[in-house]
Amino acid sequence: MKKITENRDNFLDVFKAVAIVSIVVGHAPVHIMLVKFVYTYHIMAFFFAIGFALKPEKLQSMSDVYRYIGRSVYKNLKYFFFYACLFALLHNTFLKMGILAGDYYSKFDVVKISILGFAFYGAETFMGAFWFIPVMLVSVIIAVSLLHITAQLKWNKLVNILLFVGITLFALLLYQKNTHLTYFIQVSFLALPVIVAGYFAKKYWHTLSRFVTWYGGLIAAGVVLIVLKETGQMIELSKNEILTIPMFYPVTFLGIYFCLAFAKVLDKGSGRRIVGYIGRNTYHIMALHFVSFKLLDFLYAKIGKIQDSALSAFPTSHYSWGGVYVLIGVLVPLCLTYLAGTFRHVLQESPTIAGVRGILTKK
Repeated sequence: MKKITENRDNFLDVFKAVAIVSIVVGHAPVHIMLVKFVYTYHIMAFFFAIGFALKPEKLQSMSDVYRYIGRSVYKNLKYFFFYACLFALLHNTFLKMGILAGDYYSKFDVVKISILGFAFYGAETFMGAFWFIPVMLVSVIIAVSLLHITAQLKWNKLVNILLFVGITLFALLLYQKNTHLTYFIQVSFLALPVIVAGYFAKKYWHTLSRFVTWYGGLIAAGVVLIVLKETGQMIELSKNEILTIPMFYPVTFLGIYFCLAFAKVLDKGSGRRIVGYIGRNTYHIMALHFVSFKLLDFLYAKIGKIQDSALSAFPTSHYSWGGVYVLIGVLVPLCLTYLAGTFRHVLQESPTIAGVRGILTKK
């Protein structure tokens, strides 16, 4: 396991761990009220985490902003493209196993689907959760740019308030009109106030932290559950469902508060480093939890000698308890990520690889 550096905020990693496990729970066959509950915050919690990690004061010029955006795009693009290629290459194998429905790919189809990854387009079923990535990047680009530009103004705090209130109203108007934009970009505007809230929460965390308590988290969760039960609806951003326009942000921030309170408790426990490790690998868990579900279905069907057309059902075939799916959906990606990291480390330490690297870098 990688060591946590002094510069790394373990609390933020734990918070992200709560968010990613909530996403896995939301896709698992668990009680519908639990699904509705985690859906109130699990996506927006990541936007809050983005704001929590922002340090716009380190971006002294627009060149710094461009470099920051470039690094963000590059980091996400390389992972997105990797998984687009991986799932395209494994598509036919998954079809033969019976855990995926659809047509077989030709070699041309594999290349085409892989190339689409360069456009942040996840054509594969198992990449369903990746709709979040381009939405996140657009939000980051807008938020970082605006915070940098307004920081140069005399009344920057007032300008920020007016600016993001305006963005909030615009985002809610899009949802009132049931507007669907390419790549779900309407969610980007909805997320901008959450990113800013995360930024200011971090800025004043030394004061706000004392108001984030375990019992406050329970109260927040109770209020959210009551609202969900009374309305009979849920938040599903990929389907433009946000409960009601007046209720979206209050319910979302109550869910995020619960997430913060839960993370605060976990960050004080003996397993904080393990939970933090989960939070540092959210991208891979997001990418691999669906296929982990289906591999569990495959093993269950084979061991139980079940001949069932529902094996290809997505995201699960409901063969086992929901808790088992959640456990597998987190542990399998973590194990694969750990093995990949260990393999990469061995290669980097190899004398042969080191020698080749020295030749290539020698002036």
